Amino acid sequence: MKSAKVKLCTDSMLCVNVDSILLKQHSPQLKLITYVDTSECTSCSIGKLKAWESYISKFKEKKTFQFFVLIEAKRGDAHNIEENIVSIMLNTPILIDSNFVFRHQNPQIPNNSMFHTFLIDESDSVILVGNPLQNERIDKLLKDIVDGRMVNSM
Repeated sequence: MKSAKVKLCTDSMLCVNVDSILLKQHSPQLKLITYVDTSECTSCSIGKLKAWESYISKFKEKKTFQFFVLIEAKRGDAHNIEENIVSIMLNTPILIDSNFVFRHQNPQIPNNSMFHTFLIDESDSVILVGNPLQNERIDKLLKDIVDGRMVNSM
């Protein structure tokens, strides 16, 4: 998956906690994406988002970095998912993809959820794969990359 291009077309996705126009205007150099597909328990994943929010708060001052949660939803589930997200008061940009656009545009992403958190650079190439909440090594690598200590060596 490393060096693969990832397309993040938000036009047909519901954007929660961020205006879709602002999302397009702000194009950070680094984007950390965590992707929840329909094989995962959506309500369980939403419950875990608070941990992400506190983790990502470390990077608030980094204008070159943005975190996205992308939730794949079956038709008709998007409204319930949006209500759940609003009820737990998250400030993280969340994209709800009920048209399966992300999956269709990115067939290179494995089905294994272990590969569903990844960092992409300004050319949309994957430069890091793994969940920093679950892996200390990934956490350190992510911090080094965002702080600019490893960008040229990747």
